[in-house]
Amino acid sequence: MKYLIFILLSFSSIFGTEIQTINIYDRDNRIDLMLSFDNAYNGVVSQSKDGNYTLIALEDLSYSKEERKQLNSNLIKQLQISAKNNRTLIMLETKQDININTSSINDKFGLRIRILPKETEVNHQTTTNSTQTLNLANQNTQDEFNMFRYIVVIAILIFLSLLLWWLKHSLSKKNQSFEKQFHIVFQKQLDKYNRFVILDYENQRYTLILGHNNIILDKKEHNEEDKKEESFDSLFESNKQKIQDLILKKQKQN
Repeated sequence: MKYLIFILLSFSSIFGTEIQTINIYDRDNRIDLMLSFDNAYNGVVSQSKDGNYTLIALEDLSYSKEERKQLNSNLIKQLQISAKNNRTLIMLETKQDININTSSINDKFGLRIRILPKETEVNHQTTTNSTQTLNLANQNTQDEFNMFRYIVVIAILIFLSLLLWWLKHSLSKKNQSFEKQFHIVFQKQLDKYNRFVILDYENQRYTLILGHNNIILDKKEHNEEDKKEESFDSLFESNKQKIQDLILKKQKQN
């Protein structure tokens, strides 16, 4: 019996974790997405936001379906779920500013993604910011270093916000909506927390790093002929030095 359990656990670690069910619970003041898995999930969950769109990325997690759901909610208009290469993406189109909290349940065999109006988090954020300010006051020797990190993070967020605004603006000019799907055409694991990704959206191709560090490396227009002729491995190699420099910079900051 012990050997059987060991073999089953070995197969689980090889094939990774898969989503079994996704349930949506629409409450008066929140929405809960309840995910159940076939194995304990220990992957990285990250999110990026711009305006009415929020992208949640779940690393090392697969899903056998692609779904789009319309919601009759004050918070979410609709959501899209897509998976490729052991990575699951959940795109939300929101009706107002939101906060997202994630927590493991059932001994990591489940994950709750809770969506709340942003106002309900104001007091918690104020308390957190006050605590952080007191902690920084006691770390005078790291003030300059922390300020530099803060400026770098803000600069990256501004850049990503401008890019996402441009995407939204382009969609509105063409009278298109959320029905346009994004498509991951290539990705390569960089380290435990980050992936090199090439993503197509309409006639634009984005080369970026997703994970703990969401960084845009390149953006260009492309057509069907480009899709056939372009070597994704060569794209990775052409950005390899830039990726190494960015990772080295992050390591120095930490």
